[in-house]
Formats: sequence, C-alpha cells, structure tokens
Amino acid sequence: MKILMSIHNEHIKNIKNGNKKFEFRKVEAKKFNDNEIFIYATAPISKVVGVAKIKKVHINTPEKIWEFTKDFSGIDNRFYDNYYENKKKAIAYEIENYIEFDQPKSLIDFGLSCAPQSFAYIK
Repeated sequence: MKILMSIHNEHIKNIKNGNKKFEFRKVEAKKFNDNEIFIYATAPISKVVGVAKIKKVHINTPEKIWEFTKDFSGIDNRFYDNYYENKKKAIAYEIENYIEFDQPKSLIDFGLSCAPQSFAYIK
C-alpha cells in the first residue's frame, strides 16, 4: 500500500534543494510496504506535487532520531523539540530521491476528497 503525505511548502522546498532528507511523523504508517510516498503540498498549492523514494523508515526515541537526522532535518532543534514534546517515539522517513511532477495532480486522482492531516493510504 502506498501513502500520500501532507507536507508544508517550505519543507518541500528544502526536500527539493537537498537540505531536508528526513520527513518526520508522530504516527507510523503501519501498512506502508512500498518504497515511495506521494507528496501533497499544503495551501496555497493544495495539490499532489511529486513522489519521493524512501530509503528507510527510522523509529526510535525523539532524542535518538534527532541525533541521527539533525544535519539533514531541514528544521531547527527548537521546532523539532516542540513537534515531539511529550512523545516517546519519533518516526523519520529517509528520503532518497524526490521527483516533482510536471503538472501537479488533484487529490481526486488518488481517490481522496480532502487532504490528510498527516498521511493517507492510497492504492
């Protein structure tokens, strides 16, 4: 099963320029058994803009994930700490390759009627 992730536009820009090689989540996509994710750009774009190959999914404590990912997190430590405040587990999707679509796609093309809060399973 594939997943579609909502990602803020500033983070997509950092993925494209190579400053962000990890996408963080609080909840693991348990049915994720493919090596790619589709990327939905939040407002004002509000379209599926590309696909990323996932090298590996890292799961550990927020402290250990930060130590491993900080050089290519695309975010600062304060943002990271606020995101994982009071959490015992952090998930980091390691992005190996990002391919931007020539034409952004609608959520309807993926069988979705509204944007996912974090991610959605798609076929």
